Amino acid sequence: MSIIAILGAASTLVADIPQPATFRDWTVSCDNMRYCEAQAAQIDSSAGDEWVVRIARNGTPSSSPTVSLFPAFDVPASATRIRFDGRVSDFAIDTIGNLVGDPALFLKTMAQARQADIVDADQKVVGSLAVDGAAAALRWIDDRQKRVGTVSALIARGPKPASAMPALPDLPEIKTPARSTAAPTKLASAQIDRIKSQADCFDAYHEDEFFRLDDTHTLGLIACGTGAYQGFSVAVLIDEHGAWSRAPIEQARPLWEGANAWDAASITTASYGEENFLLSSFAKGRGLTDCGMSASWVWDGEVFRLASYSALDECRGGPPGEWLPQWQTKNDPRLIAE
Repeated sequence: MSIIAILGAASTLVADIPQPATFRDWTVSCDNMRYCEAQAAQIDSSAGDEWVVRIARNGTPSSSPTVSLFPAFDVPASATRIRFDGRVSDFAIDTIGNLVGDPALFLKTMAQARQADIVDADQKVVGSLAVDGAAAALRWIDDRQKRVGTVSALIARGPKPASAMPALPDLPEIKTPARSTAAPTKLASAQIDRIKSQADCFDAYHEDEFFRLDDTHTLGLIACGTGAYQGFSVAVLIDEHGAWSRAPIEQARPLWEGANAWDAASITTASYGEENFLLSSFAKGRGLTDCGMSASWVWDGEVFRLASYSALDECRGGPPGEWLPQWQTKNDPRLIAE
């Protein structure tokens, strides 16, 4: 699942995972199980009335898309209707943001429209939807879900039955070593100070933490910095003699130009679940949390392997923390109702 990417002085494991795409106002992503999500909003709108469109669809032949719509950073104040190219449609939005009407037909109509507005009971325009890029984004989802040419496609429809779609791949599982009930091996203050010096840590106000991984390894999360709305730690591996090294962590993306070895071991809002053995990160792109990334990893005895990953680079006023999925495993599956 991994390749080695050489980045400056750092040699870093980078997971080979599906990548998202952007089409004008639409950003779309499908994970390794062909579960897809899309989010759209007018990035450059100056009217301040833009609404966010969010779509989700499983990769199974029988699944239907779900659609939600809401004002950026808000929820609908009342039930509203949708007007396409000046004509009020049969589609409506309830007070919690769910589409009322056939979602597949709605998406097809939206892909063909040049303008989409939200109107209230008095036919006053209270918002607008992003239509630029809709057709390309939905066609991209059809392709990634292997629906092209079938009756289940949203845009690239054809005569083939949905059963012609290939079976979903197996959900990968990361094998883990036997767990140990021994207490974690903790570092001395001088060792922690050395780590913080090497990693150029600053203003770290959260606690250092230690967790037993297996018979011979302990994970250390060393507090390393605090920003405006989140902190970060560096992860180290500790052996039974108290010797430490930077933790090898499989990255979801290549590191940036000029990154160093400590950047590959840095985790924002780091946590470790002793009940599920997941090392997790939650990184806000900004305080509103409408963009950012979340990830989890599992220790396989040698490396922390990527167990799940979701991200959204574009900050468009969507639901806090609901970023687009790119990877899942049996160790950290995305639980989606059919």
